[in-house]
Amino acid sequence: MRYDGDAVLGGSQPVAFGHGRVLFAPVEDVAFGFALVLQSLAWWVFWGRRRAGQAARG
Repeated sequence: MRYDGDAVLGGSQPVAFGHGRVLFAPVEDVAFGFALVLQSLAWWVFWGRRRAGQAARG
C-alpha cells in the first residue's frame, strides 16, 4: 500500500520506527486500529456485566 506523503504524518518513505510510523504503518493507522480493539473490548465488558446483572436479578 502506498500513502501520499502529504496526507500522512512523516511522509511516504516507509521506515520501521520514527518519522510518524510504527512497524512501517503510519501512526494514524496504528492509533485507529488500537481504538477499534479498545472499543470492542469496552463493549464486551459492558454487555458481559449487563448480562450478569440480569441473571442475578432473575
